[in-house]
Amino acid sequence: MKHKVLFIICLFIVLGNALSITQKINFDLTDLAIEQSDGYDLISLRDCELTDEIGAPLLPAKSLYFVLPHGAKVTEVKVLTSNSIVLGSNYNVMPTQPPAILVKDYPIKRVEPNPRIYNSFAPYPQGISQFVGQGNFGGKNIAMVIIYPLQYIPNSKLIRFYKEITIAINYEPNNLPDTVQSHQRPEGLQGGNFKYLVITNSEMDSVFQRLCHWKTKKGIKAVTRSVNWITSNYPGRDNPEKIRNYLKTLYPDSGLIWLLLGGDVGVVPIRKAYAMPCSAFFHSREDSLPCDLYYSDLDGTWDFNGNNVFGEVADSVDLFPDIFVGRAPVNNQAQARAFVNKIINYEKNPPLDYMKKALFAAEILWSNPYTDGGVSKDWIDSQYLPLRFDPITKLYERLGNLNPGAVISAINNGKNLINHNGHGWIDAMSVGTGILTNSDMDNLTNGTRQGILYSIGCWTSAFDFDAISEHFVRNPNGGGVAFIGHSSYGWGSPGNPRFGYSDRFDGQFYAELFLSPAPHIGKILALAKAHFIAHSRDANVYRWHQYQLNLLGDPEMMIATDSLKSLLVLHPNSVPFGTSQVIFTVTDNGIPIRNALVCVQKGNELYERGYTGFDGQVRLNINPTTLGNIDLTVTAPNFLPYETEIPVINGGYISYLTTTINDSLGNNDHIPNPGETIGYSILFKNEGNAVVNNIIAKLTYYGPEVTVLDSLESIGNLNPNESLWVHNGFQFHISPNAQNGKVILFTLTITDDQSNNWTYHPNIIISTPIINLVQYNFSDSLPNGNNNGILEPGETVKLRLLVKNRGFGIGYDTRANISTTDPYLSILNPNTTFGNVLPDSYAPSQIPLELRIESNCPAAYVAGIRTEMTTCGDSFIDTVLLFVGPTGLDEDFEAGGLGWTHGGVSDLWHLSPHRANSPNNSFYCGDTSYRYLNNMNCYLLSPPFVVQPNSVLSFWCWFLVPIYGVDGLYVIIESNHGSDTLDFIGTGGALGKEFDAIPGSWLQEKYSLNSYEPGETLQVRFVFVSDNSDVSEGFYIDDVLVRSETSVEENLMVLPPKEIYLSSGYPNPFRHRTTIYYNLPSIGQVNIKIYNRTGRLVKN
Repeated sequence: MKHKVLFIICLFIVLGNALSITQKINFDLTDLAIEQSDGYDLISLRDCELTDEIGAPLLPAKSLYFVLPHGAKVTEVKVLTSNSIVLGSNYNVMPTQPPAILVKDYPIKRVEPNPRIYNSFAPYPQGISQFVGQGNFGGKNIAMVIIYPLQYIPNSKLIRFYKEITIAINYEPNNLPDTVQSHQRPEGLQGGNFKYLVITNSEMDSVFQRLCHWKTKKGIKAVTRSVNWITSNYPGRDNPEKIRNYLKTLYPDSGLIWLLLGGDVGVVPIRKAYAMPCSAFFHSREDSLPCDLYYSDLDGTWDFNGNNVFGEVADSVDLFPDIFVGRAPVNNQAQARAFVNKIINYEKNPPLDYMKKALFAAEILWSNPYTDGGVSKDWIDSQYLPLRFDPITKLYERLGNLNPGAVISAINNGKNLINHNGHGWIDAMSVGTGILTNSDMDNLTNGTRQGILYSIGCWTSAFDFDAISEHFVRNPNGGGVAFIGHSSYGWGSPGNPRFGYSDRFDGQFYAELFLSPAPHIGKILALAKAHFIAHSRDANVYRWHQYQLNLLGDPEMMIATDSLKSLLVLHPNSVPFGTSQVIFTVTDNGIPIRNALVCVQKGNELYERGYTGFDGQVRLNINPTTLGNIDLTVTAPNFLPYETEIPVINGGYISYLTTTINDSLGNNDHIPNPGETIGYSILFKNEGNAVVNNIIAKLTYYGPEVTVLDSLESIGNLNPNESLWVHNGFQFHISPNAQNGKVILFTLTITDDQSNNWTYHPNIIISTPIINLVQYNFSDSLPNGNNNGILEPGETVKLRLLVKNRGFGIGYDTRANISTTDPYLSILNPNTTFGNVLPDSYAPSQIPLELRIESNCPAAYVAGIRTEMTTCGDSFIDTVLLFVGPTGLDEDFEAGGLGWTHGGVSDLWHLSPHRANSPNNSFYCGDTSYRYLNNMNCYLLSPPFVVQPNSVLSFWCWFLVPIYGVDGLYVIIESNHGSDTLDFIGTGGALGKEFDAIPGSWLQEKYSLNSYEPGETLQVRFVFVSDNSDVSEGFYIDDVLVRSETSVEENLMVLPPKEIYLSSGYPNPFRHRTTIYYNLPSIGQVNIKIYNRTGRLVKN
């Protein structure tokens, strides 16, 4: 199963004085789907949207988002290189149809192909990249680019598919002093350090306080603010603007992430945004879209032109979310109480039997042209929903099982994910033979088995009226916890199910949902919408959806995507009065859980939170100033919350602060490796306020990986605040079979003479090296080779290796040994060394390996060499391929083009000195007057060659052809398996590759050959074709090269680490000593700074 996601790419490259970002985008031909619809070819490509120019060819489009430095402005976006193939010449690509509002009896108008485009020889679209603007996403400067991986040449019905496109985004820096948009807080008003805000009225404030209490308790500090207080203290032309201006003062400095608008439109006012005129003329409010994105995207005013119409293209709306927003559409305390109960029940104590249950309800949206909404639902099922959700309850009109009673019954049985693909209205959802009404939603009886309903129907979430979505989330006895829907019309594509605009947003929501490790519903919806921002910069239906698609629900609530399990949380039974450090360990039946949120709170005197690391542990500083209980709450996605109280006690309190290991009986590197016997030192401290006497500590572990040999240690007495290192007080042995990355959670039990008991869980991570071969190179240097870069019979060659350590342990004295059973190879020096290879580091072989190719070896031959890397008693096996004889292709045509052949209809290929890229000659297809003929179809074929791994074909060509017609050059690879067309170069837009050149210049073309097996024999075939129209000078070919990207280079392996590597200290936290490993890409002074958890520098 594959997912789509909003990609934000951070790749900054300095090119001279110019600043540029480069990015390679790959497209897989297996992801391309071509379907038949009404006599047209309907083309789609996985993870791509579709073009939207009415009457023009409907083709895939990919939006990309790049992070630029603050204040930088894009000056140019251009294509650097591309690799494309022509799919064929008999395609009739469907013209883009106008979107249709999802109203059942709405007249469908079919648009014919635009003759200006479809009668043209120019490709559509003409360019394969488009810069569409910049925006601000979470404080980051974002550049938006659309890539078009297919071009259609309508008159010749050719489709060009781009397998690879490399683009450059050039930008100019901000040379002015940094200025940050400032939103001043009125004098005398306090800000706040909170993540979650509820805006409501005074009547419902106390109800939402209960929700805020739960959010705060679990680690998301939450507060309420009243609308009256905000509108009385902050400026703005109206109440929505005053609220938004208040949010602007919070966003930069409070850490605000989540906003719940705690009231219907009469409580928290709406902003209506304008995207475009829809011209449906069914409702006077249809183009004014209730839009809570107004409170999420806090850049600008949304009314740049000052005409009091918000959201127009001229208003420069950014569209990227700064905070995540949802709305509770409640009007009184009873409705607010029902809403809050739903959220808390879903997060804290839901029934456990329905989280993997889903309901898809799909209508036939139009009968003419036939448009089955079930196609879109089946696509979401196949692409995004994990198998654990099978079987999905599918109520489809085409199956004859869709009716109101069936849908109500399915919801009442409990469904976590509910999706409606059908028509709708303010107070109705159409479901086949009938409709669901507000009353139906009020009478749902599914109790606490409540889920999330996403509808693409028109007006189903027009919450400025009495909408059906509101009744769904307000029902106190059932319904659901959230509704995502439209505040005006949904939009479909008649005859093309799955390709409607509303379908696309719907599918992207599920893509984001199952991709995210922490699926907060408000963030998931925001990311799904952000995926389309590059397409939403104009007055179009994409922009319409940005405004009208809203969440009725709690934005911070995490959607369950699996059965909920129970957390195992290890923590002290009590904590001391005063300052101490407490370690919390969170596991799933002993397996550490990363990124669990741990929060401790004691009234207003103590509040600490943190996320667990790789080992499932987090250490929090606590400082209770009174006795009593501390609340501990732990949450993690797809787990039930863990809640308990930990008492604060007077008296002595023994804790451990840190540990060190002594592996002097092993390799003495302070890293726990399999097979080592380790002395374990622990720093104990009395963090209480009384003496503790006769302290005994016991270390235990029950598992096959570690055997504790010395488990007991008498510590003696400790006074308050006194600490004591117990060096090598414990000893354990690590099994030789223990695996790299295994986290060992010990149990450390401490007792005293008063029968007090303290329990902790220190840990170690088992660390071994894992050595992988990442690159190898041969050399035929003198004196035993001829240094021509070709491995030949009778030569002695050198082999160099490059390896990487992907484990946690150091690869001491890493070595490699090569061997072969091949009769044509003799190993002369089978051994080499790499030295000590640090974790996550590269190392080249220090001594060249040597082998002789026997003189009776065939001139063209491929041999395998077994390569065994060894370190620390472990071995890692790989295979190196040695290619005897010439591989690849290197032809400049200066020696006559030996082995090249040509033929075909009106063959005019010949060597010519008329034009050349390198010294004198090239192959030309034309006559002596330097013109080609009509109706040609002739080829130029290379001699066979053997392809190495990572090979690339490149050549230079000069051509001049008309800008219309089908005259051009096919680039084809011939193999034993058939032919593969890599490209078509010629008419229909000349280059079609966005080069800063025109026909008549020498240009280099490059194509990856990675899809071919190393050792396979290939040929390059250039085929020139022309039609019966105008002719011109034609094509010249020169400097044809096929070579491996890792070709023979004697000095390539003498290289430093590619990047800085800095390990985390072990142990960590620590008091007196830690061990840190690092790599540097160049020789230089090392300066390491160590900070404590408060950010204070403690060592330089």
